[in-house]
Amino acid sequence: MTLATIEQWLSDRLGLNVDSMGPGVVQAAIARCMEERGVRDIGAFAQQVQQDSATWQALVDLVTVQETWFFRDGEPFRFLVKWIEQQGLAARRIRCLSCPCASGEEPYSISMTLLDHGFVTGQFTVDAGDISAGALASAARGVFRERSVRTVKPIERQSYFTRTESGAYRLRSDVRDTVSFHRMNLLRSDGIGGGTPYDVIFCRNLLIYLHPEGQTAVFSRLNGLLAEPGLLIVGHAEAGLVRPYGFRPAGPASAFAFERARLPDVAAVQP
Repeated sequence: MTLATIEQWLSDRLGLNVDSMGPGVVQAAIARCMEERGVRDIGAFAQQVQQDSATWQALVDLVTVQETWFFRDGEPFRFLVKWIEQQGLAARRIRCLSCPCASGEEPYSISMTLLDHGFVTGQFTVDAGDISAGALASAARGVFRERSVRTVKPIERQSYFTRTESGAYRLRSDVRDTVSFHRMNLLRSDGIGGGTPYDVIFCRNLLIYLHPEGQTAVFSRLNGLLAEPGLLIVGHAEAGLVRPYGFRPAGPASAFAFERARLPDVAAVQP
């Protein structure tokens, strides 16, 4: 077993397009994981990855991209509230999903947006999923550095955060309690949903890292998770990937938002 074998496993299990990560990124993650595990031989490491779930998870944590911050891009969160009002959904409980959620800034931003616009905690739920156990553990702690809160207004920093002795920002416990974190792989049937579809799904900056077959698998999963009509928000580089799967643009272009239009035959869409 070789480096190519491990890359193929990442492709098969995560839908990862290794080339999309940039030159040498995946190889560097593998090398770091080997160093952390005290393994020098690539063949022995590949065997360990195959047989030991903890080693596989450690590799996944190193490979997955975790760069995010509160209220990233801004407009998707502003449009979220407008869309809920347009659909007349404010009178009932709103279900939202953020996946992948990385270190939690996005799902917490969804919650803070709704709270800022008069929603109370019983009026909405925010589920958050990610394939990285490390990211989920960090997200659940709710402690963030200056880089993560750089786009949060000063009044919101005072309202939602307390400063720690080290200068970090700790999210208020009642806000943390509005978000439920889960392990989730959108390529597979494992994860969350509970049979009740979500009104809003944020799935940003995942599709650009997947090969075409992986993208199709994710859209199939999203179709099963999203209500009809429902709102899907993707990353700015992913808007061109959405329309063939039965979604129509919604709101301003800067929101990167799409409505559930119909249930397409996802299998018939050519990657």
